[in-house]
Amino acid sequence: EPVFDCADAGFTRKHPKGRPWLSLCGDKIKPAEASTTTHYLLGGKNPLHIGLAVAAVLGHVYPVFAGFRGGKGIATLLGVGIALYPVSIWVAFGIFFLVLFITGFVSISSMVAASTFCLVDIFFFRQDNTALMILSILIGVFVLYTHRKNILRLIKGEEARFLYKNRGAKRSGGM
Repeated sequence: EPVFDCADAGFTRKHPKGRPWLSLCGDKIKPAEASTTTHYLLGGKNPLHIGLAVAAVLGHVYPVFAGFRGGKGIATLLGVGIALYPVSIWVAFGIFFLVLFITGFVSISSMVAASTFCLVDIFFFRQDNTALMILSILIGVFVLYTHRKNILRLIKGEEARFLYKNRGAKRSGGM
């Protein structure tokens, strides 16, 4: 059974019996649905399409009804990626799980995947839409910004690891 230990309202908050996967699905669907609907109504990736995806992320990270304290936006950004970057996102998704497997830290995995996402999209997949290029760069910067406290906990050796079974070792002694 997974152990999730985070005070934020995001994916890695404590959930018994693996229920964060339901949260992941819901957070992923919000921006995908908003931008996909716009895509079909207006055709192509246009400013409204991109704006709705951004609004979904900001609404998740800074929810009005929760005192502007939400999650880090990673699951919601996955939905944005599926809607706006249907190929590049899967490379970032793979990087996320590779880093998670190596380090055991969801926060490091999220930051590395988001930071490399723009490089993959721009240089490897040759993104030619300027607005999507800028957005991919902003995604990397935004994820680092939302993970400021995680970075401090990593430096102090206090960041929670993603663990199975071994509940006694939820805190690491360092990186």
